[in-house]
Amino acid sequence: MDTNKHITKPTVLVVDDNEDVLFYFSVLFKTLNLNCICCKDAQQAINEISNGTHFDIAFIDIHMPEINGLDLLIVFQELNIKVPLVAQTAYVLSGNKEKYLKLGFDEYLIKPIEKKGIVAILTKYNLIN
Repeated sequence: MDTNKHITKPTVLVVDDNEDVLFYFSVLFKTLNLNCICCKDAQQAINEISNGTHFDIAFIDIHMPEINGLDLLIVFQELNIKVPLVAQTAYVLSGNKEKYLKLGFDEYLIKPIEKKGIVAILTKYNLIN
């Protein structure tokens, strides 16, 4: 067995313009023993990616000022970022889930986001046990 092997905690990227949502995610992920990168807007997330920041999954708010979550999805696709992308929104309209999944998101959560939904997604992608 290689005793020098370094095992790192999974890292979650959260992009949301609501400070309360970012705080909720950061506390939750800390209790789940995950690293969390919180970005208050899409431009900050793009800067993290441009700087080579690695992450294992991203939770992205759809409705943000300036660059919205759908535009950020396009950036991820253009950069060929291959991690699960979770759309999150407070705007619940018929057909939204199907629309976002068809556009390229892997998962969809409705705000207010409950812990069990987040845990189910993290478990599905083997980021927690």
